[in-house]
Parts: sequence; structure tokens; C-alpha cells
Amino acid sequence: MTLFGKKIGEYARFARVGIVLILLVGLARFIVGVSGVPYERATHLVSLTITTLVLAIVYGARAAAIRFGSYRQLLPTVVLLALAMYGFIIAAILVEGLGGIHGYFHAPGHGLAPGGIAVRDHIGGQLLAMLFSIGVFWVLAAVGFAGWRSLSLLARRAPGQRPA
Repeated sequence: MTLFGKKIGEYARFARVGIVLILLVGLARFIVGVSGVPYERATHLVSLTITTLVLAIVYGARAAAIRFGSYRQLLPTVVLLALAMYGFIIAAILVEGLGGIHGYFHAPGHGLAPGGIAVRDHIGGQLLAMLFSIGVFWVLAAVGFAGWRSLSLLARRAPGQRPA
């Protein structure tokens, strides 16, 4: 199956390091959460959201740098990053919520999760958030793409040459 002229495997190979990084940060967040470190103290240090936001910019710049494609090719890339992030989040919510484990992923009353939220409702909220996040990630990837292209154009000019 192809999307915007590239096979899904090409997108997966392009984003694989970012996907692995998201999973490693997710695992670190899970371990820190279940080890008893207070939510307010460490939640931003092991944030999947911050990691994925930064990766969206990086992969936008990388796509421009290696000429992976155009802005269209950024969409499947950020979808893969979002699927890795939200897939891990949903799995962790299930483990914590159904296993009775106290951690950061299903912590009603902390972060944006209201107190007493059911696991099913929490997962539904995450799925809705994923749809919004994909748009945000795509915009950030486009910023990285445009930024890299702008910087590379500046670097190609001879010293003292004025822009056209």
C-alpha cells in the first residue's frame, strides 16, 4: 500500500528511531510512575508529549535535509509517531487501570484526567486527543521542514551575496 507515493514500510524505516525513542521514554515514564516518585515532581521529565512534539520538528527538518519528500510525506510520518505514542499510552492505561498499579498514565485527578475517570472513558479521551495531536504534530513537522529549507538556502549563498 502506498501513501503519497511511498510505501508504508518506507515511512516506518524513516521514523523508526523516533518510534523507538517514544517507546523508551514511555517505558521510563511507566517505571518512574510505578516506583512512587510523586506525579508533580517527575511528570515533565519523562513526558511522551514533549518528546513527540520535539520529534515532529526534528523529522520535518530531517525530511527536508535528506529530501524524503514534501509536506505531504510528513503526514504519514507524524501519524506513525502518534500511533507509537498513543499506543503506548493506551497500553499503560490498561495495565495500570486493570492491574491496580499506581502510576502516571492512569492517575485520575492528576494532569488532565479528572478524578474517578473510568479506564474506558480515559482511553476514549486519549483516542480523541490523538486526532487533534496528529494535526499539531503535522504543523510542527511543517515548521521543521520549512525551517530546514530556509536555513539550507541561506547556507548556499556565497558570503556577501544578497538574497534574490
